[in-house]
Amino acid sequence: MWVNYFSLPYIKEPDFHLPDSHVILTQGARIQITDSPCDEILCEPDYLWKQKEGIGLGWFWHVPRVCEWRVPMFDRSEMIREL
Repeated sequence: MWVNYFSLPYIKEPDFHLPDSHVILTQGARIQITDSPCDEILCEPDYLWKQKEGIGLGWFWHVPRVCEWRVPMFDRSEMIREL
């Protein structure tokens, strides 16, 4: 992905970092890592790894150990109906 949108639960996590190029939105932030979705640099693993490291490797699927995957705790209380 060359543009990613992250909602407030993600950016409120202490180990989630927004790069300098981020844009704050009403409900989160937008990160655009290249000017075009066809940019050849998106095919370079070192560039992508560096982008992931800047945000936090634990927030991406390709991490050294599966047990380190991170998912923010969402408040789903409005979606749950008491029986």
